[in-house]
Amino acid sequence: METLTAALTVVIVLLVFALAYIDARTGYLPDVLTLPLGLVALLYHWSLNWVMFTAVELVFSSAVVGLVLLAVRYVGNKNYVQDSFGLGDVKFLASSTLLRERDVNRICLS
Repeated sequence: METLTAALTVVIVLLVFALAYIDARTGYLPDVLTLPLGLVALLYHWSLNWVMFTAVELVFSSAVVGLVLLAVRYVGNKNYVQDSFGLGDVKFLASSTLLRERDVNRICLS
């Protein structure tokens, strides 16, 4: 399982770097990379036997983040009469919520 966890970590890093590169160049976050990030994040937690969060906790928190960001986007669009930020940003942040960990030291030291 450790090999799978390491491989998934590499995939996550590659996806995030690819998304950052594309976003910096085009201002666009493609669904082709954003949505797999969430799936790979769930597989990552599965490979750790859900020791930090259950699947329900992760999906619920991701849905809450997505809904809050949609509400913020809606208010921003109404106030500025233009797109305040894109839906790709909402999907990316909702997907990246699945990457959270309880122990910040684990992230910093790994």
